[in-house]
Amino acid sequence: MFKPTKEMTPARAGKLWNWLVKWERRLKRNVVLCRIIQPLGASIFTLNMLLSTMNLLYMFEHPSVVEKLSKIPLLSDILGSGSVSAALDKVPLLPAMVKSFPRESMKAALGFTCWFAFLIPLAVSALVLGVLLVLQIRKAQPIPALKGTEAQCAKALAHQAERVYQLRKKLPFWSVFAETTVLTALTAWPVLAVCLGFLGGEEPAILQITISVFALLVCLFVVFWVFAGCFWIFARLNSLYYYAPGEWRLWQLFNELDDHWESVDPAEYDRREKAEKKHG
Repeated sequence: MFKPTKEMTPARAGKLWNWLVKWERRLKRNVVLCRIIQPLGASIFTLNMLLSTMNLLYMFEHPSVVEKLSKIPLLSDILGSGSVSAALDKVPLLPAMVKSFPRESMKAALGFTCWFAFLIPLAVSALVLGVLLVLQIRKAQPIPALKGTEAQCAKALAHQAERVYQLRKKLPFWSVFAETTVLTALTAWPVLAVCLGFLGGEEPAILQITISVFALLVCLFVVFWVFAGCFWIFARLNSLYYYAPGEWRLWQLFNELDDHWESVDPAEYDRREKAEKKHG
């Protein structure tokens, strides 16, 4: 028979029981929580990141920023032409929303982006967590004691460990690539509009067209992974609100307790032996 890696004393059994019951209750809350704050946080983050990105694009045509970047020959014509802001102004509603955003310098715009895109959705998630915690505390009940014979306690521990493991499996995994693709496409649209504007002119400047096409490629390839990285960071931060032990750790614990149950319960051992021979 299986021998537990640690001696299963009554004290250890009691600690494991309390730990498992607490995590069962916490995971029930976490399953509900993550199904609320994952889509809610991702939606707010996507909108705020879009607005922050528009603010960054407007920043590149702010007089103080243009003056600093005017030493770069390939960018001076584009930044000073107002083409980017003209394309952004055609977007419905959003330009008015970013009108008051700080963009007098790169530092100010990036600092605002970190606060606006990350902290606001995380604060909303924290508010949802607070509501669920209050509801859970109001309905909280004391942890029942682990009672019975050694075999009965082992059975209860094994079943409790299985319930906790199954609840942990219900925590959904959130992919960030759908939102990243949408945000990248929306960001690339103004650049594409600028490029098409140059192509539609009477005497399109080849250098400006080249720069615009290159900028579009940057949006489609480089910016995509920048957004993906930002979304990944946000998703990891947001997941701290419903932190839980890893599935593998809980699976190992369940197997240990299940084997311990088999080792101290002759009836369960015989039942499993007969079932194995029947299906073997």
